Amino acid sequence: SHAGLIKEGEDYFSKMKRVYHIEPAIEHYGCMVDLYGRSGKLEKAYNFICQMPIPPTAIVWRTLLGACSSHGNIELAEQVKQKLNELDPNNSGDLVLLSNVYATAGKWKDVASIRKSMIVQRIKKTTGWSLVEVGKDMYKFTAGEKKKRINIEAHEKLKEVILRLRDEAGYAPEVASALYDVEEEEKENQVSKHSEKLALAFALARLPKGATNIRIVKNLRICRDCHTVMKLTSSV
Repeated sequence: SHAGLIKEGEDYFSKMKRVYHIEPAIEHYGCMVDLYGRSGKLEKAYNFICQMPIPPTAIVWRTLLGACSSHGNIELAEQVKQKLNELDPNNSGDLVLLSNVYATAGKWKDVASIRKSMIVQRIKKTTGWSLVEVGKDMYKFTAGEKKKRINIEAHEKLKEVILRLRDEAGYAPEVASALYDVEEEEKENQVSKHSEKLALAFALARLPKGATNIRIVKNLRICRDCHTVMKLTSSV
């Protein structure tokens, strides 16, 4: 799914039952939804879910909602959120994803409506965190945190990384989903504090020379700007 090899993915999925006599589980159906979603085939993903022989879980619908957020499909995102309301109505991550779809499209009244609804229902946004292994130790970073020494080090290194990406790769922060009522500079500051960026910067600062692999684990879906930073960092 990450490589976008749709035909190959469909062939393997088809062969599970037809050739190997393996009944696909919910995880396999989820992989197909992810495959279609990453490739921008959102309607195909939606129809695939509707035709599943087993009831789709919230995770399956959530995978499609994430794809709708990435590709900016408002109408389908709203339909998917309705499905999620039947399974997991108060999930803060789903509300944030839908809010991001609206924000990217400039529908700030809808963004404000979702945030107001979360406040009224006392639904708190899940704090993002990321884990990265450096040497034999695991380090945890939380979005925006600066108090710990490692966070200060990560923020300083991240400034260097962002400057280099701007100069060498033409990087420009994706700020469409940041708060609409703040200045552009503050929007860039918001997206720069995401935990996966801090984990990446810390690893770059601490890993020995010649090290080529950085593995980061996080609890929330990665945003488009962080995905861009990861991709550009690996190429410069």
